[in-house]
Amino acid sequence: MTIAGGVAASANPEVCTGLFDAVIVGEADTAVEEITDAIIPYLTSRADRETALERLAATGYVYVPEGYEFRFGEQFRIAKADPRPGYPAKVAWRREMHSWQPAFREAVGRGVEFGEHFLIEISRGCPFRCRFCLPGNVCGAQRDVPLDVILQNIEKSRSRSAALVAPLPSAHRAFRELLHRLVEKGVSVTVSSLRVEDAREDILALLAKSGMRTLTLAPETGNEILRRKLGKLFKNEEVIEAAVRAEKAGFRNVKLYFMVGFPGETPDHVKESVEFVVEIKSRLKRARLSVGIAPFVPKPHTPLERQPMKRVEELQAAYRLWKKVEAKGIRLSSESIKSSLVQALLSTGGRWVAEFVTAAARENPSRALKKHSVMLEQWVYRPKEEHEILPWHFIRAR
Repeated sequence: MTIAGGVAASANPEVCTGLFDAVIVGEADTAVEEITDAIIPYLTSRADRETALERLAATGYVYVPEGYEFRFGEQFRIAKADPRPGYPAKVAWRREMHSWQPAFREAVGRGVEFGEHFLIEISRGCPFRCRFCLPGNVCGAQRDVPLDVILQNIEKSRSRSAALVAPLPSAHRAFRELLHRLVEKGVSVTVSSLRVEDAREDILALLAKSGMRTLTLAPETGNEILRRKLGKLFKNEEVIEAAVRAEKAGFRNVKLYFMVGFPGETPDHVKESVEFVVEIKSRLKRARLSVGIAPFVPKPHTPLERQPMKRVEELQAAYRLWKKVEAKGIRLSSESIKSSLVQALLSTGGRWVAEFVTAAARENPSRALKKHSVMLEQWVYRPKEEHEILPWHFIRAR
């Protein structure tokens, strides 16, 4: 029996049909015993497989694809969706509220992301709900790991460098105190990114003192109206000021993340973003500026879940406009458009996506995309109607 988990599988477990027998929806830290009790009779041959799956589904937070029937119409539309007898009408997103312990990675080494740092989870959930963001819309209210628990875990690791992991690390209520204590102990610190509003002088000074040399921010776009529609309320000047403060604090690099192809964006908006980045570059004296761009991919359970992805040609045109920043001495990196299309299928597709996944594993993703291009034409590029049933219909994420 195969069981999947994690935020991506939880958000849309239908794509796991035919690949996994069940999906734990949400956080499973303290659910292991209950899950084990449900399947041990099957593993020891004292119960049949269907009984074991029914017992898993009875927990209320395990999605069993076989327990749900879908009828499809044209363009992969779901004409009808019903639970089989004995299966719940909704599967609830499980959240650890009190007894969970922070996740951490003890093994460190080269060749992996943050490989030379001790990774420690400092919070779950997010106080903000950006309209495109999956964790912000499904992971629930922010729950901070107590300061002493974080410090104890880092001390036990005996590592002299720590990566603080969370949907939004700087939102931790004791973030400044945590940085201060780690700097006192001589532990170097890194975080994936900072919220623009949190890139204050005191925070930047502590991060720089701890050895962090790259500040990462995510403006998403250089157009303030579009940015507000995405759920981010800061102004362009605040981004510029944060970059300048980072340079003064001792950061050698500033990295900015932008999206392309999100709802309402036009070529003029892309040009505006390019000009915005060039303006930031002109305000920096020594720090290197780099930009990462990636296509907008709709995510389940977000306000933009029914939006289509832009076609390859439109995304390629936006990428060409962004290439102009390189002439200004700005380093540009971009997410593969093909991999973003794969992500869109895995994020929002139905149980029919398993056919693509199998083909991609046997051949390669590019060839599988070409072979299954109808999935792009009739699903990924198609806006979903307001009352259209979506594949994650049976998941209650809030």
